[in-house]
Amino acid sequence: MNRNFYIVTLVLIFCSCINSFGQNKTISGRIVDEHMNPLADAVIQTLDSVFTARADKDGNYVLTVPNKTKRIKAWAVGMETEVFKLSNNCKFNLILLDDIIAEFETVEEHQERYKKRKRELPRLYKEAIN
Repeated sequence: MNRNFYIVTLVLIFCSCINSFGQNKTISGRIVDEHMNPLADAVIQTLDSVFTARADKDGNYVLTVPNKTKRIKAWAVGMETEVFKLSNNCKFNLILLDDIIAEFETVEEHQERYKKRKRELPRLYKEAIN
């Protein structure tokens, strides 16, 4: 009886240890503005703000999140807050757009200018890689 109890206990402990590994993933990268300047102290976090990291003076960050995390958000003072969809890649470089507020600009004009700047992001990402 005692021997069976110990065997069952060991099997349960072993199974729980295997299940606890691989619950988190670590993503890292660099965060810059649209002019390729590093964003020191930018905040990178899960959408619920439970897991948070800050970029260093060179814009580098490391963030550990649960495996089930699909999106993260990033923000910095004077920049637009952006939500990014995570891929399987653990290296994740981010570009934030300047938060521009123009006086005497209608909402529609602001949105159109923002959309135009967003369309430039693929070119900026290619430039950042090279």
